[in-house]
Formats: sequence, C-alpha cells, structure tokens
Amino acid sequence: MAARMRDDDLNPRRLFGLLFAAASDLGYTILPVGPDEIMVSDNDSMTTLTLEHIRRRLLFEPADHWPAIVSDHLGTVVAATAVDRDAPLEVHSFPAMRALLRTRVYPAAAAARNLVWREWAPGLIQRLLIDKVHTVMPVERAWTHEWPPDTELFTLAENNVRADGDVSLAPLPLGDFDALATNLPIFRMAGSEYLTTNLRWLDDYPVVGPAGALFTAPARQRVYCHPITDLEVLRALLVLARFGTLVYETDPWPVSPWLYHWHEGRIDLAATTNHVNNQGEVTPTPVFETFLGTLGRTTDS
Repeated sequence: MAARMRDDDLNPRRLFGLLFAAASDLGYTILPVGPDEIMVSDNDSMTTLTLEHIRRRLLFEPADHWPAIVSDHLGTVVAATAVDRDAPLEVHSFPAMRALLRTRVYPAAAAARNLVWREWAPGLIQRLLIDKVHTVMPVERAWTHEWPPDTELFTLAENNVRADGDVSLAPLPLGDFDALATNLPIFRMAGSEYLTTNLRWLDDYPVVGPAGALFTAPARQRVYCHPITDLEVLRALLVLARFGTLVYETDPWPVSPWLYHWHEGRIDLAATTNHVNNQGEVTPTPVFETFLGTLGRTTDS
C-alpha cells in the first residue's frame, strides 16, 4: 500500500486552488457552497460536486500528480453535464434504458425514498443504476411506473454486470502489512466500479472454500476474500477487519468495514468492526459464531 500523505499537505485552501486552476482551464467557474461542496458552472449549467472522494484519492498520490488528477476528475464532471444538457437520456423509456442498467452495493445509509434500491445484506443495499459511459446515475422511482417489477430490473442489471466481465483476481501479500497474515490465503478482486455486484456469484471465482468465503468490501473497487477451509478463518477474520477498516477510512467511495460470510449463494453478516479506545474491535455475529462451532466439530472429526 502506498504511503499516505499527511492530511495537512492537502488542506482545504490547497484543494480549492487545484480545483480553481482546473476549472479555469476548462472555461468553468467554481464557488464553495458548503463545508465539503462546490458549485461548478458556466453560462448554461451548474453542477454541485462533493469533494470527499477526490480528496481521498489524492491522499495516496504524489503531490506533483494532483493537478492532473483534479483536472481529469473535473473534466469528467463537465463532460457529463454537457451531455446531459445537449442529449438528455429518455429515462422514462425502458427499452432505451434496458442495456444501460447496472447495479452495485452501497452502505445502508445511502438508501433514499426517491431511488430504486433493495436490501442486499445487513448494513448494505443494492441500487439500480444507469451507466452513461463517463458517469453513473441512480434510477429514480418516478421513472419506473411503466417499467417491469423491481425483481426483474435487478436481475437484468446483475446480468448486464456479469456480461461485462472485467474482474481479475490476485493473492494479496498481507504479511508485510500484518504478521498475523503470513501464509494466510487472502485474495483481492479488482474490476470496474460495479465490482461489488460480483459478490452475488462469488463461486465463479476460486476464492470459495468448502465452507464458503469470508469477505469484506470496504470500498467500491476493493473486495478482499478468504476461502474458508478450517478454523484458520479466525485469523482471517482479524486480518480482514484490520485491513478493511484501513481501506474504508482512506479510499474513495467507502462501502463498509464489516465482514460477510458467503455460503452457497447466501450472504450473511459475519462480524462488525468498531474503534474503542483507539483499538480495533471485531465482534462476530451469533450466527457466525454458531457456524464457527460447526466448523470446529467438522475439523476435529
């Protein structure tokens, strides 16, 4: 993992200066509208931009890369705004939206009454999205009155993600990060911004053991898995909790620091994590503790 920049190297004044320079080059103006938001505008349109995710992204990059990253980020926003203005999508037309439907996992706090979403696992929801190539927009409930039922829409969106492919897998050498992880099989899944959706069919990938898999999805494009074979899962529980919490606290687009158990297509909460007196605390759920007891008896027999 790259060394993290000090937070004071990227203070609000410096970030605003980077954004101001990028906006000027693109012919836009920016104006602070809140403690962590700016308004990006030209003569024809205005867009509100939240700064948390670009800030998190910059913290892992060398300072001399920051201007290019900010310019690219702002340029994508500007391009998407121009497309929306000049060629708006026919959002009420299901045939026009069918091939653009995608879905991914969000923290439960991202649920909103006006959007199409469903519960996915404890602490997580699944949103229905429209892929616009450069940006993604959530499907609003008001669009879907003439669309098929939600279950059919989510199945279609998942199938579109699955057809996209674009998932790679690699062992994660966590021994340098945590001595407890030495010789412990943990894999990182990488892919598109819809990566978390692939957890639904996790057995497509060689990360599932005889008793399933333990995984954490701390950020949108960060998924870490341990194939459960025996009580080594207890070690994996602690390592994934530590690493997942670190990624959740620093990476763009955080999802959840919690751990989940995938088994035969079902996803259950395995453990919650919390900070108490500056120490990480991992609390397995009663259901997962019962599972561990069963796993122990299986191992002993």
